[in-house]
Amino acid sequence: MLSEYSILIVEDDPDLSELLRLRLEQAGFNCLVAEDGPAALRLVRQSPPALILLDLMLPHMSGLDVLHTLHDRPETAEIPVIIVTAKAAEEDKVLGFQRGAVDYVTKPFSLRELVARVENVLRLTHRIGQSVVTVGPLKLDLNRYRILGAGAHADLTATEFKLLLTMARRPGRVYTRDELLNRVWGSGIVLTDRTIDVHMRRIREKIESCGLSPRLITTVRGVGYKLAETQGIGRQPD
Repeated sequence: MLSEYSILIVEDDPDLSELLRLRLEQAGFNCLVAEDGPAALRLVRQSPPALILLDLMLPHMSGLDVLHTLHDRPETAEIPVIIVTAKAAEEDKVLGFQRGAVDYVTKPFSLRELVARVENVLRLTHRIGQSVVTVGPLKLDLNRYRILGAGAHADLTATEFKLLLTMARRPGRVYTRDELLNRVWGSGIVLTDRTIDVHMRRIREKIESCGLSPRLITTVRGVGYKLAETQGIGRQPD
């Protein structure tokens, strides 16, 4: 259900922000609106959205500074951001992507096309409409919280599933232990790094029980963990 996904519109033009809000709500989304960067960051801290539409030319704080702040914080780094701006120069687009934007839309734009871009980004990052996430040989059943292998499966606890799905959304990306703790348990919970290590050991055991290699999850010494991007890792012979 699209209504489960909230969109934060960061736009200082009240007429445009209202137009965007109405069109996105017609498409089934919940919307929040911020008129400047500081207000946007406050809303993100209070209730992280599924996606952000971000203007670059904002009062008090530029859109690029907002983007940099979001991607500098582990708890908000994975929120996808689509830049919506009148700045159409190539260097502006390159800088936006370098700062972490997933898409770049220049004004004026088609509302129909923008909604389609929003739906596409959410489909990729939140797996809307998908019941199985596939990363190489690893398959995650989103409905049953289980790993699927060659003729075998292993059920995951809710915490194990959240950890594995977090890494599956960005295979190859290294997640620090602190990032994983914040994403799965929340920033207000005090746990040790050992908690992550114990869960990763159990997830590896379940991966192996499905006929896959536990090496799909790689430990990056002194940093954290990542899920392999490879398409070719199978279970290694004993």
